[in-house]
Amino acid sequence: MRRTTLGGEPALEVTYGIRIRAVDPPSKVVFWVVRKGDSVFNLKMTYAPGMVERDEENARALVSSWRFVEVRPSVPPGSMVVTSPSEAPQKGEEP
Repeated sequence: MRRTTLGGEPALEVTYGIRIRAVDPPSKVVFWVVRKGDSVFNLKMTYAPGMVERDEENARALVSSWRFVEVRPSVPPGSMVVTSPSEAPQKGEEP
């Protein structure tokens, strides 16, 4: 566990060594927790078996480029906001 910065915000990083299957090479999963205002963001990166060395630098660069926005006031404090690409407005739809 270590303190770091993501997207200009203070973050807590937690790393766990994992093995997907007993026959696979070691891998890892990394969690980042970022608090901004009344919101808490949790990001997770899981590396494919044997790909940590190849992918870690690019994955960290991607996660570090994220920007954390304030949640709209219409969301009551303490409510969970879940979004996914399928929930994004489709072409021609109003946001």
